[in-house]
Amino acid sequence: MAAYPSSVRIASRGQVRREGPHLVPHAMAFPSAMMSLRVLLGGEHRCHTLEAHGRAWRSDEDYFLHLGLSGEGFRFLFDTAEYLRFGEEDGAQPILDCFAAEAIPVSVWAARPAAGVAGVWQDESALRTLVIDTLAQGCPALVLGRTGSDWVLLATGYEDGGGTLVAWTFAPGADLSNKSFSPEDCQYVRDWARGVDGVALVTGTPGDPVDRAPILRRALARGERFLRRAEGHPHGDPVDWYREWQGRLKDDAFWRGPFSGRPAVDPEIWDLAERRAFCAEFLEGAGEALGTGALAPAVDAFREIHDLMWRIHHLCDGTHTDGEHVARALRDAAVRREILGILKDCRDRDERAADAIAQVLAETA
Repeated sequence: MAAYPSSVRIASRGQVRREGPHLVPHAMAFPSAMMSLRVLLGGEHRCHTLEAHGRAWRSDEDYFLHLGLSGEGFRFLFDTAEYLRFGEEDGAQPILDCFAAEAIPVSVWAARPAAGVAGVWQDESALRTLVIDTLAQGCPALVLGRTGSDWVLLATGYEDGGGTLVAWTFAPGADLSNKSFSPEDCQYVRDWARGVDGVALVTGTPGDPVDRAPILRRALARGERFLRRAEGHPHGDPVDWYREWQGRLKDDAFWRGPFSGRPAVDPEIWDLAERRAFCAEFLEGAGEALGTGALAPAVDAFREIHDLMWRIHHLCDGTHTDGEHVARALRDAAVRREILGILKDCRDRDERAADAIAQVLAETA
């Protein structure tokens, strides 16, 4: 076994831009981690100003890019580690495409066999060796998923000979920390190797800019498939998540019983709203890169889904914080039927987006 330094720190060559309006929400862990990794390696944090909800926001072009390339923007309640956790047919390819788009050399390993991985570690000791060897060579690593959590760790060093990682944690829904990466403020993470799904090990410095057209086409092809299948793993086993969501709203016995908060509304509507709204930005960029305007119907459909999610919010007494007001709205079968109609409209818009993507793939073949 190689002898490693007892501690390692990787210096950042860039920084997340903080001036100007607030960054748009960053609820998705893996796209946030890719944006931050790019900055760590010296890439420019690319932003522009956009208007939404009556205020100015600072967009995050890198977050949008990786939301689309990873496939997360086309899915629902899904995290990139699930490609490896559930043995999905794409395996590591969406992860590899994110790194390829940034010209960052990478090796992806996993806890179980999956298409595209460089290998499978046999135990936690082997996993620790993989990550510590990478960090000791001055290269960062992403640690993907963990038992009971869909976090991503951006490892920038270690202590105690590798027993403790120096890392930034990205987690689903953790908007503020997901967009605030600062190498100087990384946490010390112990017992980090337990239950990990995969690791993406950077193997060198970023290369020259690449032609992203074939990468974008692969991402669009995956996106079309994801939209048509509407498949996810909200409870482990694969389900058609629109049908599963609608089924919960149709369960009259549940709504007659006691409940708290807004079941079947939070976090579902916010998850779908952000994914589609920011994936629309990805589609606009993809259309420009591929020289086509034919993705415009998909862009419009995704933005309409975002607005429909806000309509559900207001239907469910979104202006009230009193739990009794919220419960009264959701107990009303007429309100639930209206939500069911909205979800059908969203499903139709996903199909419309898939049709536009299919047309672009045919035209640019």
